[in-house]
Amino acid sequence: MGKKFLISFAGDTYLGHKPSTVDAKEEISVRTIEDRQSQLNAMMPIIKASKYCMMNYEASILSNFQEPVKGKKYIKNDDPATLLKLLNRHESVVLSLSNNHTADYGNSGVMDTCKKLKEYNIKYFGIGENKGKLSNPEKLVFHGEEGEDLEIFIFHGLFAKEIYDKYNYYATKTTPGVSKLDPVEINSSIQKIRKKSKNAVIIVTPHWTGFQYKNIEKTPAVKEMVRSFIDSGANYVIGHGTRITNSIEYYKEGIIAYSIGNFVYNTRGSYDKAGILPYGVVAGLEICKGNHEWNSELAFYPIVVDNQKTGYMPRFTNQKETLELKKSLEMKSKEYEFDTAFELFKDDISYFIKPRKNKVGISSFDEVFSAMNRNEDIQNKNPNSLLIADELKKFSYKLSWYNQSIFIADLDGQYIGFKGATIFDTAHVTEKLLKKQKLVKSLLEEENIVTTQRDKNKNTENYKKYRFLIVKGKVIAVGEKIPAVIIGNGKDSLRELIDRYLNKFNFDIALIRGWKINKITSNLKKSGYDQKDIIELDKKIVIGEIFDVSDVTESIHPGYKEIAEKAALLIEGLGVAGVDILIESKLVSPNEGNYQVAQLTSQPDIVSHRYPIKGKSRNVANVILGETIKLANEWAIKKNSCMTIMESTEPSDYDSKLPRNQNSTFETGSKVRSIASGELIRNEYIKLGKEVKEITRNFFLVKNKENYLAHFATFSSKTSQTGNLILKNKEL
Repeated sequence: MGKKFLISFAGDTYLGHKPSTVDAKEEISVRTIEDRQSQLNAMMPIIKASKYCMMNYEASILSNFQEPVKGKKYIKNDDPATLLKLLNRHESVVLSLSNNHTADYGNSGVMDTCKKLKEYNIKYFGIGENKGKLSNPEKLVFHGEEGEDLEIFIFHGLFAKEIYDKYNYYATKTTPGVSKLDPVEINSSIQKIRKKSKNAVIIVTPHWTGFQYKNIEKTPAVKEMVRSFIDSGANYVIGHGTRITNSIEYYKEGIIAYSIGNFVYNTRGSYDKAGILPYGVVAGLEICKGNHEWNSELAFYPIVVDNQKTGYMPRFTNQKETLELKKSLEMKSKEYEFDTAFELFKDDISYFIKPRKNKVGISSFDEVFSAMNRNEDIQNKNPNSLLIADELKKFSYKLSWYNQSIFIADLDGQYIGFKGATIFDTAHVTEKLLKKQKLVKSLLEEENIVTTQRDKNKNTENYKKYRFLIVKGKVIAVGEKIPAVIIGNGKDSLRELIDRYLNKFNFDIALIRGWKINKITSNLKKSGYDQKDIIELDKKIVIGEIFDVSDVTESIHPGYKEIAEKAALLIEGLGVAGVDILIESKLVSPNEGNYQVAQLTSQPDIVSHRYPIKGKSRNVANVILGETIKLANEWAIKKNSCMTIMESTEPSDYDSKLPRNQNSTFETGSKVRSIASGELIRNEYIKLGKEVKEITRNFFLVKNKENYLAHFATFSSKTSQTGNLILKNKEL
């Protein structure tokens, strides 16, 4: 038998040097002050058995009274003379301090805490004099008898609300503080470590703030984040901060403990009030050397942490209590579809639970891209492409269709490719288009932007779709595309439910709300719904072809922005573009197996970025017109050519003069979408005091100094040839 070590991870810890609570029995309050060790007594078996026992200690440890952070509601501090003298007796103890109480007394409090910990020779991590000191993970090295060492890397950080930035809680380049949980930086570091060493053990220990007594695994952002750590190469994620034991998930080849709950925490607690089981767990990582290689295995030791039940002396669970927690974890696993089962064991420390992967079948093939490779009847053409083609036919140009969306036009011997309203106007791109039907796929492959050949054994069902809006080659907005859903309540009509759904958006332009209603009602009508229908309670109706957007511009890994920009630059002259990318985790840097470029579009929806369902509203219309004005002299329509239309043309009646297909709600919806985008652009020009002349509801002219720009939705005329064509032909 080779060497064996135990590293334990204990949750929220606070021994408290003041009376515990006003309602604690007097003898308990006295005991917790005079005999602080009494709170740890029942936990000594695992503290003694551990090479390292990591405790998340939640307090500033101060030698002198200082002013706490202004505005922070809950402040915690502890007395170094009694606390550190006690902890110094237990050499395995390591304090994890990247939490929401260590910096309660500001920068000076952090430095005072560090000073006292060093004075008492207490090992710690998570706080420091600047960010540089905290940028690297903690590193442990275990030495084998034959010279093979095992490296263990521990990442840590505080995940908290934005108010903690105002508290100046986090360490910066020049000021002390706690380490902030930065998933992009952590994932990048994990990947570098994993590239160098396949055998290293990598652990991430986030501290969650704002989720006390809550099921944090329900939060999509948290779930995505912790899974991204495993995707990048981490072995284990062990969270804390919720006061309770949250789900434990066997994800891919890693284990995620969303939160291990309290350890020894000298406050009353709210387990009965919240209806939560009174258990935490201590995560025990066993490191073993055998057969010339190192192995690691994670188990969880349940403990009773409700002080009202233990008299402020947490203890290990008995068999009945352990089985109760095991059953609860299995029910959560089923509820959240974690495919994780649990086994019960007992050793010299106590009862413990080990997670294992459930033997559940996995989908063998992702059909997200099946439509991309499917050749439908050539007669079923894309309506956007048809509109362009019909206009070209008026000038007797010859067209050749290659699929439902792409066609080639022979413009007096010069071949121009079209995909919807996108013009492929260079010989380089057109030559590719003439030779190959699947333009986007072939371009992406040949330019080495993405490998579109899918691994048939890889399940990408849970990939999320993100829309990147690009102007002049730069990403200006990114949104996660979320299928729009109407939920019934058993009493209101579908139209009333639609109005309630639309109230989530702060539409400040009436036309935009009308555009949304048009799209929703037309799509639901296709599915057999009438606006007067009463939708039964909790029934979810997914609105086909419509997506809400959650803004992730700031949080997505920058590598995906680079990919989107490269994809857009393939089509020369594409000033405004939308790129859809399916991504496994937006926080993990892109590699050949974790994303797919799904679509390039020249007519991206900008409305969803202005009115997201979640996240920051982005005035992308302002950015688009700003870039247009910069190139006004190059793209402008000359005044003497333009004034003929501006002086003689009255604003068109949209309903009477624009061609409409009464049998095609999709075509109408497409027009209304371009109108909505054009409305945003037009409003921005008006705000700048520009003279705007409306030709149709989505085609207008803008005076810029002595020049004029023509706009069709998000497009501006780019060449004199295009401008003259527009000016001579009102219909176009």
